[in-house]
Amino acid sequence: MSDSKQTGSLVLSPAPAATPPARETLLSYLAEVAFIGAALDDDPGGFLIGERFLQMITFMGCSPHIELAPPANGGSFCHVRLGASTAHPVLLAGRNAQPPRCPRCRGRIDGWRDALDAWREQTDAPIVHCIRCGTRSRPMDLDWRRQAGCGRLLLEVTDVFPGEAVPVSALLRGLEGLGAGPWRYFYFLRV
Repeated sequence: MSDSKQTGSLVLSPAPAATPPARETLLSYLAEVAFIGAALDDDPGGFLIGERFLQMITFMGCSPHIELAPPANGGSFCHVRLGASTAHPVLLAGRNAQPPRCPRCRGRIDGWRDALDAWREQTDAPIVHCIRCGTRSRPMDLDWRRQAGCGRLLLEVTDVFPGEAVPVSALLRGLEGLGAGPWRYFYFLRV
């Protein structure tokens, strides 16, 4: 994810176990539907928003203030970043993440922050143990309630506070049509 000073992001990804679409295929689709615009020179994997971006992302609230173009002072602004595809799912959990829930009993997984570094490296191993029902789960199977998530390919919309924006169903259907199955979304606040 981006090292810039944005406060948060809306992150979209295919299911963690799915093989993501080829980068070129995804970028071609995003450009074709005008979700992304020109590539950013100073941000590898970064793109300006496209002409139809605001028809594919719904911003919530009375009047959210979103910088849609690079400001003259060099501050942060809303843009799209495509991370590299990985062989195994990676966990992205920021300061907004609350305890995830067990997929079987829905109990809270306490002490999860202590295991965060190990989880980031082993999201596909059953290393999470629910003390309530005994279920052993992979971090990618836990219910993060859109406050964190796992994926092999992460598409980030920067400068979005958690819950401030949601992808429209047409965008999610279009991404699903690229062959990796349904896409999910979650929010990430930088630590």
